[in-house]
Amino acid sequence: MGLTLLTIAAVVFFDFTNGFHDASNMISTLVASRAISPAQSVLLVGGFTMLGPLIGGTAVANTIGSFVSIDDLRVADALITMLCGLLGAISWNLLTWLFGLPSSSSHALVGGITAAVLAGYGSDHVVWGIAETLHGRPDGIAKVLIALLLSPVLGFSVGYGLHRLARLGLRAASPNVNRPLRRGQWLTAAALAFSHGTNDAQKGMGIITLILVLTGHLEQFAVPVWVMALSAATLTLGTTLGGWRIVRTVGFGLYKLRPLHGLDVQMIGGLVQHQEVWIF
Repeated sequence: MGLTLLTIAAVVFFDFTNGFHDASNMISTLVASRAISPAQSVLLVGGFTMLGPLIGGTAVANTIGSFVSIDDLRVADALITMLCGLLGAISWNLLTWLFGLPSSSSHALVGGITAAVLAGYGSDHVVWGIAETLHGRPDGIAKVLIALLLSPVLGFSVGYGLHRLARLGLRAASPNVNRPLRRGQWLTAAALAFSHGTNDAQKGMGIITLILVLTGHLEQFAVPVWVMALSAATLTLGTTLGGWRIVRTVGFGLYKLRPLHGLDVQMIGGLVQHQEVWIF
């Protein structure tokens, strides 16, 4: 029982580090463009992060709970394996936070647990999902890797396209357009926070549910309501505390800026400094 509680506590702490680590992705441009104060951004993001896992379903949790196959191991061995993987992911989150580096907590979790299973029991205990993916049914680790490869490409493509459209549509706009554009950032930040909660809290939900199945506390993989609430609350707590080291990196340190005069294009991350407009 003690090992079970320790492993669940590690999941909870991972959710907390995930929250304060990934909060930077949502509030950095809001704060940098001065569309919202830091305190307001934390409240906005925290609230919608909490809503995400409570009403967003459990599809991601089901995926996270099925990319390794360790139900044939002794309960203690399975829990120790999970604990080692979680500690690896937590260490990565803390290390990247310390140096102010943006990174994916989700893929750190998948990588940590996969590595622990590989080291302890070999590749046959990992659900690679290669054959299923080649037949058009993404599954297992292959499904996670596809998301890892596609997400920056899709994000870059959509961001670039919207940037060009925004500049084209606003080329003759007056400075009065700044107000609705700033308000629009509230909506996009809320949507991003909701999707963050929906996606990332389910990682912890999936791991805790898997632990409960392995230890016999659940007969089948079905996420209990209390697990949803625990993961949502922990992730939200981490989000509200924020990762200000990473905010500085994402909001101010990733882009080479050049001064512009005239329209403050808040929609695409304008940075207002010393009454001049900066845009990347």
